[in-house]
Amino acid sequence: MRASKSTALAGKALNACLAAIEVYNKPMFAYRCEAFSILMLNAWELLLKAKILKENGNRLPSIYARKRITRSNGALGRRMIVKKTRAGNSQTIEVVRAAKTARAYSDGITDACLDNIFLLKEIRDGAVHFSVKEDGLALAMHSIGTAALKNFMTALSRWFGMDITGYDFFLMPLAFWGPQSIATSVVADLSNESTVAFKSYLESRIARYPEDSGAGYSVAIGVELRFVKSKDADALDVRISNDPDAPAVQLTEVDLSLRYPYSHKSVLDKCKSRYSNFKQNNHFNDLMRAIKGNQKYCFEKRLVPVNPASPKTYIYSEALFLYLDNNYVKR
Repeated sequence: MRASKSTALAGKALNACLAAIEVYNKPMFAYRCEAFSILMLNAWELLLKAKILKENGNRLPSIYARKRITRSNGALGRRMIVKKTRAGNSQTIEVVRAAKTARAYSDGITDACLDNIFLLKEIRDGAVHFSVKEDGLALAMHSIGTAALKNFMTALSRWFGMDITGYDFFLMPLAFWGPQSIATSVVADLSNESTVAFKSYLESRIARYPEDSGAGYSVAIGVELRFVKSKDADALDVRISNDPDAPAVQLTEVDLSLRYPYSHKSVLDKCKSRYSNFKQNNHFNDLMRAIKGNQKYCFEKRLVPVNPASPKTYIYSEALFLYLDNNYVKR
């Protein structure tokens, strides 16, 4: 049985969303924030148009963009016609118009969700028009992007009843990028003028929704970076200031175990259960050697921290498996 236009479009929206997640979670991808905002906004636009089609009996004209006819004297007439592309195809409405239309339905999105889409569009526009640097997007993108995913799943399930339990809807936590990467992002966020302006705008939008409405939609989901001061000899020094005289902040042994929960043996055990073609051979050993020194994936730890001659071991983050996924077949 052939799917309706609205259901087919909702399926395309889901694929666009999965593509956005795939790009964001790639371990070696420098354009992650910009690409995620472009693909995620596209996913929302497709889903919103699918909803409008469903509410209007799958009639395509319900999502067409229109303009006033131009008379022979150059004046605008009262009659409306469908806008056309350069190739002569009918144009559809853009995402803001689609979002406002969906907001009006009885089971439509909330104001918080609407603002989240606006914020996502702000990041997309800044990325496309080169007004915001990527290194200043990390914290805002994770906060807004996580809410966008949550909102998208809520709308897709409510409107089309799609089973999404088989998909991994998550954005790789900032902690998996390694302490140095987090510190760099914090400094960049505070030093870029356009990012500071965007942060102010973001805070003003979040302030409109001091409490969860319980409707399943959010404007943003908070990201907490928590550092614990410690005098422990085995703590990792981290600075989030360009000032070399600034006091150091340390990550304790507990923090390390949370960020890097896997030993080499537990990595092997998980690989055997995760991949159908996994073998502990030279290929695997080469992959593991390639990520040594990259704190996104592993951390070098001395068995006796105060002794630089002490034997060392490596502990690994959850992000390692996103890296290995590109080399093995998941079960």
